[in-house]
Amino acid sequence: HEIFACHAASAVAAYRLKNGSPRIDEVGPVDPHEMDSWLNDAKLLGFQIPSFDPVEDEQKTDFINKTKVVIVGSGPAGLSAAAMLSKKNIPHIVLEAQVGETFGSWSHHFSGLEITTQKKWCNLPGFSMANKDFPEENVTAEEYQHYLQQYVHRFNINIRRGVKVVSVEKKGSEECPWVVKYEDCSSVGNVQPLPAFSVIVATGKHRIPNKNTTDDVAGKLNKAAIPFVHSTEM
Repeated sequence: HEIFACHAASAVAAYRLKNGSPRIDEVGPVDPHEMDSWLNDAKLLGFQIPSFDPVEDEQKTDFINKTKVVIVGSGPAGLSAAAMLSKKNIPHIVLEAQVGETFGSWSHHFSGLEITTQKKWCNLPGFSMANKDFPEENVTAEEYQHYLQQYVHRFNINIRRGVKVVSVEKKGSEECPWVVKYEDCSSVGNVQPLPAFSVIVATGKHRIPNKNTTDDVAGKLNKAAIPFVHSTEM
């Protein structure tokens, strides 16, 4: 719910302000009941929750023997998907463009940044943040990185780092309908194909920062010779 509603938040906020809602303040803990109302408004605006057909019990053995699942992105969404696949013994691999033990956009936040959502709402499925490691109600970006490292080790998630996905194409046989093409970040141009039974794109909404606004605030600041720094550069 929270991840879905956050992706639609800008559209829902504009809709609410247009219809007379007061100023929307996103500072402070998130109320899950209020988040449900945002989700309902997102549905009214045409957003749809992705659906999938569950794997039937009699198909599970056959599915496990097929080509692995490829997950693009090692942020919280990608890691959650990988963990659930691990629990079902479904072979998979996570492809991540960043090198080092970092996870999505969280590695770019300054260490003192605190997540406004309470810790209990930031847990990923199957493994919660332990109070002895994270005693405060909120956690910093640095602490959340540590939690994601614990999550990877907990589920023995297979991550291949330093590779950039350049395309995902649906072609091939019934056993392997998808082909993910990627290149090693250290050798650009050397594109390699990776066959997959299924592909999960979990690149997130913060992968490419939006450093300007619709009314060109950045351009106005530059024109007025007013220095400014985007939060992703801190």
